[in-house]
Amino acid sequence: MSKEIDNSLSFGLGLLAGVVGGIIAAVMYAPKSGEETRADLVDKAIKIKNNFPQKIEGAKKKSLRSIEHTKASIENIIEDIQDSLRAKKMANAKEMEAKSLKEKN
Repeated sequence: MSKEIDNSLSFGLGLLAGVVGGIIAAVMYAPKSGEETRADLVDKAIKIKNNFPQKIEGAKKKSLRSIEHTKASIENIIEDIQDSLRAKKMANAKEMEAKSLKEKN
């Protein structure tokens, strides 16, 4: 459960770091004037701002799917445990019944 969420979070942070690193590298190596560079930074910042909600929504949907999958897995495990406990109780009851019948005979 937490491993899938950690992976999603790590991917998102890595993606964000890559975008920021790419922007910084582009600005540092661009042979443009300060005014042109500032205009480019503003344009890129606006693009990131506009795309950020979509990226967040995608990450949110992926996380919710992961949580639902984990929830279903846990429910299946709990059901298996309950079935095992019922089987154990049934076996104990049959054993006690057999002992009781032996004692009567």
